[in-house]
Amino acid sequence: MWVINPELHILLASMHHIITDGWSVDILMTELATAYAAAVAGKPPGWDPLPVQLVDYAAWQRQHVQLDEEVAWWREALTNAPPLLELPTDRPRPDVFSYCGAELRASMPPVTARAVLQAAAAHETTPFVVALTTLQVSTASGPFEQGKRCRLPSCVRRWFSCQPWPPNAWSANIQLWHHEHASRSDASACARMQALLKFYSGSDDIVVGSPYANRDPPEVEGLLGCFVNVLALRLDLAGDPSFGAALRRAKEATAQAFAHGAAPFARVVEALSTVRSAAFTPIYQVRVNNLYSSCHTVIGPKIWAALTDKVRTVPSALA
Repeated sequence: MWVINPELHILLASMHHIITDGWSVDILMTELATAYAAAVAGKPPGWDPLPVQLVDYAAWQRQHVQLDEEVAWWREALTNAPPLLELPTDRPRPDVFSYCGAELRASMPPVTARAVLQAAAAHETTPFVVALTTLQVSTASGPFEQGKRCRLPSCVRRWFSCQPWPPNAWSANIQLWHHEHASRSDASACARMQALLKFYSGSDDIVVGSPYANRDPPEVEGLLGCFVNVLALRLDLAGDPSFGAALRRAKEATAQAFAHGAAPFARVVEALSTVRSAAFTPIYQVRVNNLYSSCHTVIGPKIWAALTDKVRTVPSALA
């Protein structure tokens, strides 16, 4: 806790990922605001009792989740998947994968965002699936121009086609941030992303990773802990499908992956006879993360929270 002045205090909370995930951060901020407001009023927080604890969830998982069957489904779903997504770079891929990288940010104009929502509604899917498909399909001509009814809105196509791929990026972690009013069931960003990857890689078989909240029993939605899993979303774009057809394929593939999301990704990797190399990560090299939290938000009276996953230098005023 840093005391800048009598009216400004800064509390830094550092948590290892093994005990928390993005969903848990939202819970923690909400409970912190509740506790602060109660303390200001001189009252106890009055939190509702939790219906279950982590040990209860572990027991439920052992009883209801058939891991062998789940892993077997993933083994079949990812059979003969390409081990490496060849992305355009200005130099050869190094022999040993490095975690050094950079950050690029781009904001989608409101008119483009509305077009994405309309495309999702027209195909009875979510914005996450639309975005994922667009990333995996070609962004130029071809699939987008086959049939006016299935055509991707031009403003969406232009926006994605104008996003440059970093010249030396052999892998990527794409974060899709939504406004606070967005629904947590939004799943349409996947389709747009896979369209762009097809354009860059020239491959018809695209696999991307996507974090999955993995909180299916509603009783665990209020628990702090690391429940998150990673799903390998595979889209077959053979036959040069229209965007509407590609979107339907992505919708089905995403729904199937969510239905089998209980299998830990590490177990899936172990079960696959995939190529293992120090030069790239197994199964996928591009990850799409669908996020709804705000990096900076007011969570209570006079409480302002900032969320970061990066280690930054402490400002001199706080040191």
